[in-house]
Amino acid sequence: MKKRAHDEEQVSCVNNFEYHLCIFVQARRQREAEEANQKHQQEARLAEELNQQILADAQRHQHAKEQQYKSRNRNSIMTTVVPSAGDTPTESFSHEIEFSGISFDTVKFFHPHKGT
Repeated sequence: MKKRAHDEEQVSCVNNFEYHLCIFVQARRQREAEEANQKHQQEARLAEELNQQILADAQRHQHAKEQQYKSRNRNSIMTTVVPSAGDTPTESFSHEIEFSGISFDTVKFFHPHKGT
């Protein structure tokens, strides 16, 4: 009878150990699943932030290109048109001027550029 009680107690201990082991394993699996879920959410959040940064950079780049195009277009409109021969404004001086070894008494007001 003592032996039977002892055997039942051992079976009870084994069952109790298995039960606690099972609970421990389940808790660990649940914790790992939660960690994996958090990691997945973090990766998704980082990917979304990266996509937003890429989109913002693309928009800034496009805006810069448009500004550059507008600036070029404005510059080409504002370029000095080459006047026909004889229409170049000049300034004449009463005496001869020497500058860097060059003597002159008349200068053009501007140097015309051909519009592109």
